[in-house]
Formats: sequence, C-alpha cells, structure tokens
Amino acid sequence: MNSLPSQASPKQERELPNSSEQDLATMVAAILSNFWTDQDPKVHATNIASWCRTLSGMTAQEVNRAWGEYQKQGPRDQAGRLARPVAEDLRKLVDRERAWRHRIHREALPPPPEPARDPVGKEAASQIMERAGFTPKRLRDLQRAPMAATFDEAEAVASRPVVTHWSEKADPRGPEMIALCQSRAKTIPGYVLPEWAK
Repeated sequence: MNSLPSQASPKQERELPNSSEQDLATMVAAILSNFWTDQDPKVHATNIASWCRTLSGMTAQEVNRAWGEYQKQGPRDQAGRLARPVAEDLRKLVDRERAWRHRIHREALPPPPEPARDPVGKEAASQIMERAGFTPKRLRDLQRAPMAATFDEAEAVASRPVVTHWSEKADPRGPEMIALCQSRAKTIPGYVLPEWAK
C-alpha cells in the first residue's frame, strides 16, 4: 500500500466538470490508484464498477470533496498512512455534506409571508360572533356568571333575580357597618379597625 499525503494536493482538490457516470468512474479510479498500483486490470475495473454502484447518484465533485475530507480526517495506521477507504465511507461523507448544505439553504430562505388578511368591519364582526354563538345577551350572561361552564349555565345564573347584599345598601358609616368592622377586628388577625368605627 502506498502512503498518502496528509492533505489532498491542489490537483486533487480542483473541482471537476459536471458529473456523469464517466466522470464518477474517473474520480473513483483516481482514488483507488492511491492504494492499488499493480492490480490486475480486470480486478481494477471490477472494483471501480463496484464503487460506482455504491456512489451512484452522486457527482464527481461531491465524491472529490468527500475524498479530500477523508484524507484530512480518515483513520491512519501507526506509521501515519491513511487507511484504505471503502465506497460507503465516502457515501457517508457526501450524505453529511448534502444534509449540511440543505440545512444552510433552508436557514437562508426568508420566512414565508404572512397570509393577507382583510380587515373585518364592525357589522361583519358582529355577524361572525353571532354565528359562533356569542350574542350580546350571552356576553352579558357570561359577565354575570364568569365561572359558568356552558352558555346554558350562564343564562340560568343570569336569569335569576339580582340579590343585593345588605352591605351595598347600608349607610357606609352607620351602625351595621360599624358592627361589621368591629367583628372583623375581633376575628381577622391583622385587620385594622377604621377610626370612624371605634
């Protein structure tokens, strides 16, 4: 086995023209020639055909870049010689590069435009709300019964007569409110009795 330089030569790194099967076969032959120099021509042709089947669908440029990457990062023996790759090693490198290029391309695209929205007028908005069941009456019912789970429950609560608590009718500083404040002062820790209720 011939030892290889740790990096690709400028000649190896140059980009090849758009790939075809012949370009790919030429690229594969160039790679294999680094490892088999005295191989039988028929065996060599069989190896090239096998690699081309594994690398089918890939361009010579992609395989060339993968080969350069393999030379930089591929495994080496104790003497520093590059281990002979198999076609699948280069296929994985090409797939990784394609995934990276696809991600970069996708990230560079601008976000899709927001769909255009036509503003809805007040009358159309009211019709939409009514179709959804939100009539003005139901909205009032929901305001009176915010904990209701359904429209029917809100309507039932809202239809009951309004009961006014006595504290809403009482004189704010009358005897009932004074008694209420004094009761709170006795039962609620930290409650401060107003001066007017003392």
